[in-house]
Amino acid sequence: MEASDRENFVLIDSRPPRVHQGEHIPGSVSIPWVLFEQKKGLLPADKDLPLIFYCGGHHCDLSHNSAKAALELGYTKVFVYSAGVPAWKKADLPLWGYEAAGVEMAEVDPDALPETITPEDFMAAVKADDVALVDVRSEREFAEGSIPGAINIPDGDFYADLEGAMAKLPTDRRVIIICATGARSGGVFFMVSDIMLDEPELYSNPHGVQYLNQGIAYAADGTFTVK
Repeated sequence: MEASDRENFVLIDSRPPRVHQGEHIPGSVSIPWVLFEQKKGLLPADKDLPLIFYCGGHHCDLSHNSAKAALELGYTKVFVYSAGVPAWKKADLPLWGYEAAGVEMAEVDPDALPETITPEDFMAAVKADDVALVDVRSEREFAEGSIPGAINIPDGDFYADLEGAMAKLPTDRRVIIICATGARSGGVFFMVSDIMLDEPELYSNPHGVQYLNQGIAYAADGTFTVK
């Protein structure tokens, strides 16, 4: 990246659109994995031009899925920056976007729940069993390890069949949207929030909706660790 003015490559953010808008690595192009088919035309015409995909870190599949799709399209030099945004932040490197600039992305309702839930409050809510957990990872990831009682609605479902995905969301309890890194859960949260604000007839939840903007490591036995 330091030699980006001399090196010829394309850096691609595979995370959801609203997450990219919030903060992203400077110079990256947004081609979300969930919209890859629709936006693959943004990829360069030269199939030998190096492509570097990134997403929410080692526990996020989005960049790997995108890289595989690019290879299937015939691109010959495809790479994944698997450490992603978390490592970029840890190295104290700059980010662009609304959040990075301190700009509010939407109006804040003072009576609404905070958009994100803290790890401490999340653990307390899971222990009390008084919330609905919606896991937006892929079916494969969910099958390999998940929090007992969580509902799996892959984030791609919200883009492919929004009404169908919204119909699966609980309304009788507070909903907390989770994934592996906070990237996919954030993307879905903003979609749900927009629907609740603009089309409440499609989905409304008086108990509120939040997301966990943290990494979660899942084990096959149902145990998990919030990072």
